Amino acid sequence: MPVLVARRPPEGVTFPKRILVATDGSADAERAVELTARIGHRYAARVYLLRVDPGPHGDPTRIAGDAVSLTAELGCKPTMLRALGHAD
Repeated sequence: MPVLVARRPPEGVTFPKRILVATDGSADAERAVELTARIGHRYAARVYLLRVDPGPHGDPTRIAGDAVSLTAELGCKPTMLRALGHAD
């Protein structure tokens, strides 16, 4: 299940200019990536895609697809980050 966590932006900022989305290649994570792409495009925010090793329900090929989807929606590549360990 996707989770959206938002913090109040600093004083004078109407919307954060940086968004972090994590994916393990699962269908739920793919939906979170799609939402992030729409929000990032609308507010011209820089998107960071955190990739973690696929858990029991993840698909490594879908992780690459998440990056392609973000690039297509945003018009630029997201910054790719990788965490060691497993998503679960």
